[in-house]
Amino acid sequence: MVTCPNCGQKTSGDYCHLCNYPILRGSKVRSRKLKRQAKKQARLEAKEKAKQEAEEAKRVKEAEKQAKKQAELEAKEKAKQEAEEARRIKEAEEQARKQAELEAKEKARQEAEEARRIKEAEEQARKQAELEAKERAEKEAEEARRVKEAEEQAKKQAELEAKEKAEQEAEEARRIKEAEEQARKQAELEAKERAEKEAEEARRAKEAEEQARKQAELEAREEAKRKVEEAKREAEEAKKARGAEEQAKKQVEEYLKQVGSIYEELREGKIETKEALERLSDITQRINK
Repeated sequence: MVTCPNCGQKTSGDYCHLCNYPILRGSKVRSRKLKRQAKKQARLEAKEKAKQEAEEAKRVKEAEKQAKKQAELEAKEKAKQEAEEARRIKEAEEQARKQAELEAKEKARQEAEEARRIKEAEEQARKQAELEAKERAEKEAEEARRVKEAEEQAKKQAELEAKEKAEQEAEEARRIKEAEEQARKQAELEAKERAEKEAEEARRAKEAEEQARKQAELEAREEAKRKVEEAKREAEEAKKARGAEEQAKKQVEEYLKQVGSIYEELREGKIETKEALERLSDITQRINK
């Protein structure tokens, strides 16, 4: 059981069983899918309701039209009957006048008065019937108008509720999007800080390596220089000790040339310090033999 975020009641499933609000849980893809389904369902329900309301309004309008036609037909029929009755009365009067031409004028006047009263009564009855038919039609039209207004009010209320529900869902989606954007920015900030920290550490390590390399080169140069000086001294000493021996002299000069060449190559960066030290050590060993 979960709590519906819309009505706050306990429910289960993908939709609240009370307010039909989608229960957003699981992956973001599923949440978006449920939202789209809810919006689609709301649109279908609104469309179906509008269709039913249009059909009901059509039925009410047809009923009003039928009632109006019926009232007009009844009034027309009644007027026709009254006219026929008046015609018959007139014919009877004419026949009576012809047959009772010799009768007393008073009797004819009484009969005419009676006919007039009858005609007035019929006219009054016709007018009363028309008035009742008109009142009945107006009453039915008023009832239809009230029904239509009630349906329109219900339609507006449903649209308002659907709009409010859509706004709530949009607000919920906006809050989710803002939370995701905030998490993304936080992750980017942490990644940037981590990268800057790693770059700083790499820079310090590179500076330390560069410093160590320079120190090693300096020490190697000093050592090479020392060994060169030592080789020179040893060569000079060997030259003095073997001054009579031409071959030794040439050998020493060759050693000196080699030492100078090694020093120049080291200074120009053509060879590594380690290689220079190894070659100088080799020359020193050969001189000492």
